[in-house]
Amino acid sequence: MSDFEAHECRYCKELMKEGAKKCPHCQQWAKWYQNPQTMQVFMGFLVIPLMFLFMFLFFRQILPKHEFVDYPDSLSVTSSSFSYIQTDKGPFITTVGTVKNTSGVPWADLVIEVRYYDVQKRLIDVVSEKHYYIVVLPHSESAFRVRGAASRKSEEYASAVVVIKWANEARSFP
Repeated sequence: MSDFEAHECRYCKELMKEGAKKCPHCQQWAKWYQNPQTMQVFMGFLVIPLMFLFMFLFFRQILPKHEFVDYPDSLSVTSSSFSYIQTDKGPFITTVGTVKNTSGVPWADLVIEVRYYDVQKRLIDVVSEKHYYIVVLPHSESAFRVRGAASRKSEEYASAVVVIKWANEARSFP
């Protein structure tokens, strides 16, 4: 056996040719990845989860998505109050309240608009914010806060109306 370079089989410890895929004595594969059965199992662990991920993402995109325009009365503001504060950066007006979801759809990414009125019921200011962190689960309530720079003096703000302008269906990934 000196005519060729050899190495020892890791299973039976007999000499086998360098580069041989199988041991001629015990018929074991020299390297695990050369065994077709091992590769089938390995590819199964790799390919099958990737197929499920692809199917999940594909069907997630084609399944019907709930649009907020189809549920205009599903989100309602159940309570709200506003306060005016003078800071070193100028005057700010803050509105806090709760939103109730009466539908079976979870909503997220709410766009909340607060309209401020004077004592004559004239619109004097508006603050809108998109709240990425608010999720209103079906048949539940969530709190919110909208804060913006005030454009008038505190005495001019008499009342506020809070309107939910938009929301997206709260879907898990993606």
